[in-house]
Amino acid sequence: MVANRWPDAFVPAAAFDDEGHPSGHLIYPLLATPTKDGHFIQFAQTEPRLFLALMKELDLMWMFTDPKWAGLPQLYDAALRIELWEIMLERASARGAKVIKVEPLDGDTIRGLVPFPEAGGAKVMQGKESIALDMRSPEGLAIVHQLARQADVVLQTYRAGAAVRAAVDARTSKALNPDLVYLCAPGYGTDGPYGARPAYAPSIGAATGLALTDMPDMTEGVDTLDQVNGNPPRRQSFRACGR
Repeated sequence: MVANRWPDAFVPAAAFDDEGHPSGHLIYPLLATPTKDGHFIQFAQTEPRLFLALMKELDLMWMFTDPKWAGLPQLYDAALRIELWEIMLERASARGAKVIKVEPLDGDTIRGLVPFPEAGGAKVMQGKESIALDMRSPEGLAIVHQLARQADVVLQTYRAGAAVRAAVDARTSKALNPDLVYLCAPGYGTDGPYGARPAYAPSIGAATGLALTDMPDMTEGVDTLDQVNGNPPRRQSFRACGR
C-alpha cells in the first residue's frame, strides 16, 4: 500500500518467488504458520534482539555459529532459504497459543494511530484474534468473564484501579478460574502519583524526559536523567524547535 502510494520512494519486493519459495529474509522474523491446535500464529520479530529470542525459543541458536548458515537471516543461496524456512515452520507449528484481544466496539485506538487504515495496529494485532464488545454492559462483561474461565493467561494493561472498576481485576478473574495466570502491566505501575494515569510509550518517554533525546543537539554532555530533565541548553533547544 505504501509502495503504491509513493512508487518513486519504495521498491516493492515479493516475499516468495514464482515457485512459492522464500525470496527475502523478512519471511523469517515475520514467520506465519498453522499450529498443532488448528490456529495460525504470526511472529513480528523484526528487531535483531527479537529475532534472536525467536531463534532461541525454536532451539536454533546453534545456526549462528555454524558456517553453513553464515549471514543468517540474509541468505543468498535459494536452497538454504528454503531449508531454513522449512525448519522454522516445523518447529514453530508445534507451538503457539490462541490469543484473543478484547477491544471496545469501535476497536482499539491504536488501529487509527496513523493515516493508513489499520497500519497503526498491524504489529500489535499480528497473530491475534479479536472480539469487540461493550464491557460496561452486562452482556459484554459476561463474555469477558467466560473468556477468563477458559483461558490459561489473562493480560491487562489498565491504569491503576480501572480493572477493579471494570470487574476484570485479579481477584474477580481468579475467582472465575483459580488456575488462571493473571498479568497486570500498567504504564506507571499500580500505585504512586502517576498510577491512575493512562499511558502509551510516547507519553512515558515524554514524562521521563527521554523524548528530548530525539531533538537536535540534545544528547551532548548529558550523562544522567536529572540532566535530561534539568539541563538549561536542552530547554533552549526545545523552545527553539517549538517556534
